[in-house]
Amino acid sequence: MSLSEDQIREAFDLFDADGSGEVDRTELRLVMQALGHKLTEEQLDEMIGSIDDDADQKVNFREFERMMVKRNVEKDSRAEIERAFKLFDLNHNSLVSVDNFVTIATDLGEDPDVAREKLTTYVAAASGGQDSINLEQWIEVMETVKPRMTQARV
Repeated sequence: MSLSEDQIREAFDLFDADGSGEVDRTELRLVMQALGHKLTEEQLDEMIGSIDDDADQKVNFREFERMMVKRNVEKDSRAEIERAFKLFDLNHNSLVSVDNFVTIATDLGEDPDVAREKLTTYVAAASGGQDSINLEQWIEVMETVKPRMTQARV
């Protein structure tokens, strides 16, 4: 689900308690506490620094909007990764086994013996020596591979 500019503006206005057009450290701290997060000064610095393009220690609407769009894309990406996992989970047991991978590789025209040898190594590396991976291990692998794939396209 994509957020509209109006929805992002409404969220920003909730953060911008004093109506100044910027979210400062105090407002951000209060909002995070209201959400149940007690931030250290370092965490607060990191959060602001990650979105504060002009380094004024405040977050304006455009900076906030960029952050929200990025988080929405990341959320969508995780959902796509989870959907892919379910496609590979041929036994519907919340695990993707070497056998699942080999079945799919063979369906795609790969030599099953070559595929099994390679995939056994990959799965063992991702799962700590097991012959299958769970959703969290799958996500970890995909999040590691995704930046490399994105760089390769550039």
